[in-house]
Amino acid sequence: MMASYKGMKVLSTDSTGDDQPWSHDLVAEEGRLALSERMVGLVARFARHSAHINWFARLGEPLTREDARVARAYLSGLGFPHVMVAKVEDFEAASIAAETLDRDAPAFETEEQLRAELTLSAYGRLDQELLEAALHEVQGFVGAASLAAIEELGASHGVEDELLLHAAAGAAVQATHLAALVLAAGVDDHPFVDKFRLFELGRWPVALVGTTLHLF
Repeated sequence: MMASYKGMKVLSTDSTGDDQPWSHDLVAEEGRLALSERMVGLVARFARHSAHINWFARLGEPLTREDARVARAYLSGLGFPHVMVAKVEDFEAASIAAETLDRDAPAFETEEQLRAELTLSAYGRLDQELLEAALHEVQGFVGAASLAAIEELGASHGVEDELLLHAAAGAAVQATHLAALVLAAGVDDHPFVDKFRLFELGRWPVALVGTTLHLF
């Protein structure tokens, strides 16, 4: 027996034959898996795109209006609109800025809270196994590409500080991971997108310490 509800045919619970009774839970799970497959596909495409970014191409160059605009959007999104943006001149200055990064600073705590919220939202709407596989692709693609780029650049500048070079590549991977979480969570606008955009522009936001964002 078939029942009609608002123009849709649904199976009644006493249906006979091969058709299964209507189950809202089953439909919800199928819809979740379909959404997961679409979104995970987008995350995977984003990972492949990110592997071809011109990583660290403009380190130490004068800040452009676009650099400043994106940096300000990132800071405002974090809730720090009055923080100054200072250009990092060279690898030595970048090393000093990285060493002064305070993991207990308000900016770090804010990013951690936003990351936790995005993670909860993404895993709540998508299949966890599929999403983890896609995020793993982000780490694989971006980790290799960004490390190769910063090591080549470091070699050309005589940089022997491997910890600093790996910190730069790690920051690129983290920023891409966070941007992928924004995509997976279905959020339209987020400061993590602006942070990733700074890397797309060839920069490295080394550290937000006190009232200054140190941008290499």
